[in-house]
Amino acid sequence: ETMDNQISFYFAYGSNMCKTRLLERKVEYVSRSLAYLQGHQLEFTLPHKKLRNMEFIKDDHLIGYANVSKVSETTSNVIDQFCKSSVVYGILIELKTKEEIYKLDFFEGIEFGHYTRERVQVQRIKEGREETVEALIYFAGRNLLKNGLKPSKKYMNYLLGGSDLLPTDYVDNLKQLETH
Repeated sequence: ETMDNQISFYFAYGSNMCKTRLLERKVEYVSRSLAYLQGHQLEFTLPHKKLRNMEFIKDDHLIGYANVSKVSETTSNVIDQFCKSSVVYGILIELKTKEEIYKLDFFEGIEFGHYTRERVQVQRIKEGREETVEALIYFAGRNLLKNGLKPSKKYMNYLLGGSDLLPTDYVDNLKQLETH
């Protein structure tokens, strides 16, 4: 079985779609391209860490981070605009070295179970052609998920940082989502 650190591709569907975010996190990459994950839907169901620590500060307890769930498992927490589709678009990032994934692990809170890292097959769209690529992805910790959350404006702006590559319709749907 392929070791995770031998896979150089990472599929980002949340804030890491943004080049600035990757720069802030000192994650070095070779390329970014458009890709999608089939049979999944985008949701914002990972509570802000202040909720996880049970410290309620202002609206933070209502803030959710992005997650993708298998369509079969999806409950009523799915955002209307994305219901019609069982595809999550994102950015396929070719990492420069295998160390980069450990930097991402740190920011995604792997150690604390905020997200888990797994492998998926995504469809990369490059120059009008599609190809299947094995990529690393982060899924939010199942026992932490909560309905009724909304992304913060700041967080949503990071997602919109992927609009240089994302399909226009998908970006429009993201822009229509309610934020805190």
